[in-house]
Amino acid sequence: MFLKPKLKIMSRDNCELVHEKTLKVLAETGIRFESDQALAVLKRHGVKITGKTAYFNSAMVDRAIAQIPKKFKWIGRNRSQDLMVGDDLVVLPNVGNIYVQDLTYGRREGKKKDFRNIIKLQQASPSMNVSGGSPVNILDVEHDEKFATMLFEAIKHSDKPILSLCQEGIQNNQRSLLMLKISLGKNHLRDQIYTGVIVDPLSPLAYDKAATDTIIAYAEDGQAILLVTCSMAGVTGPITLSGMLIAQNAEILAGLILTQMVHPGCPVVCGVSSSIANLKQIAYLTAAPDMNIMTMAGTDLYEDFYQLPTLLLAGQTDSKMLDYQAGFETMQTLLLPILAGVKMIQEGNGTLDSFMTTSLEKMIIDEELIERSKHIARGLPLDSSMFLLDAIHQVGSRDSFLSHESTFAHFKELWRPTISEDRPYSFWERDGKLEITYKAHKVWKDRLSNAPQSMISESLEKELLAVIEKI
Repeated sequence: MFLKPKLKIMSRDNCELVHEKTLKVLAETGIRFESDQALAVLKRHGVKITGKTAYFNSAMVDRAIAQIPKKFKWIGRNRSQDLMVGDDLVVLPNVGNIYVQDLTYGRREGKKKDFRNIIKLQQASPSMNVSGGSPVNILDVEHDEKFATMLFEAIKHSDKPILSLCQEGIQNNQRSLLMLKISLGKNHLRDQIYTGVIVDPLSPLAYDKAATDTIIAYAEDGQAILLVTCSMAGVTGPITLSGMLIAQNAEILAGLILTQMVHPGCPVVCGVSSSIANLKQIAYLTAAPDMNIMTMAGTDLYEDFYQLPTLLLAGQTDSKMLDYQAGFETMQTLLLPILAGVKMIQEGNGTLDSFMTTSLEKMIIDEELIERSKHIARGLPLDSSMFLLDAIHQVGSRDSFLSHESTFAHFKELWRPTISEDRPYSFWERDGKLEITYKAHKVWKDRLSNAPQSMISESLEKELLAVIEKI
């Protein structure tokens, strides 16, 4: 038996109050949809539409929540990599980062080679469960081919479950789905969840065409929709955290209803990434303590109250480099959501500079921070087999436990670091006094040198490239 720590901010009564106020926003203020097709779906199911604004009643909310699975299996091309979302912690790749950074070349705009290297590191990571996303923008590919090219690289260099990208145009989204189906081959079975896609509402209280096109295309195919709000207090959301919690909840519930009207039973994950802003520069703050208050409240609301799978941003920092600030902010933003009980996290893979940059060294360091957090969240093992009363009696006060048989039986259960230094000074000095970023630099370089050139056959590669060539 493990005694697991659990952080909570809101009681069930608090969640009921937020839900009640959210229903008022949905019914009286409404949500704007910049898509005629989405509006047509909503109208066909009885939603009141005025112009481009949809108004939802409580019955629609209740019905949609009841239809969403509490857990679902997300398969990879390598079926040993399959995930059960809703059970153990799932670590997603970064999405929306623009730059890449490392010790050798510093911070720079991304190219296809950088994206490919990050995918290879995702595949090699023992902490990451999912590959893909958009951990860096690529500028050496034509815009029309960018999303398909990124997906191709993810398929070619990883056999883990793949995170797709939100894009405008239902046909564009269907092309991504086709590529994933082709890659899975015989592993692609009817009614399997083989991908998920992150969709951001357009705060405040709106969905743009890219978001609704993506929801419709992926929901029609029964694939997982990861709805992630990203409000800034006082800019795209109310200035108070309580007000922002209600507004973001209205956005998520509206997207959730649309998804279920397209495909009842389609998996949905509710995501929170709202935070305060630096109002002097109108800058989104990813590591302010307020963001963790919002994410923990989100876990209470979605994971506990609605009993739906929940995604939180975790492991991010506003620091521009791998310094002390990056360390304490990353651990703060990572540990608190995990202790709150969230089952899915994003951005904990090398993020710097408020989601703007992916650091290759930080990708390696973040692996240890994830494992530290998971170890703490596992809690205290408290049962008779772990009390070791016989050992305590045998050693007494005059001997050492170092050579006792109980130590040999259990010492491998102790947590050990993967990259940080915990040996005495003389050992660290003997091995060159390496600072952690230089150790991490060597690790990712070694992983890339050992990564296969491709994880798919030549025939599959040709088939996927043929899809891209039709763009």
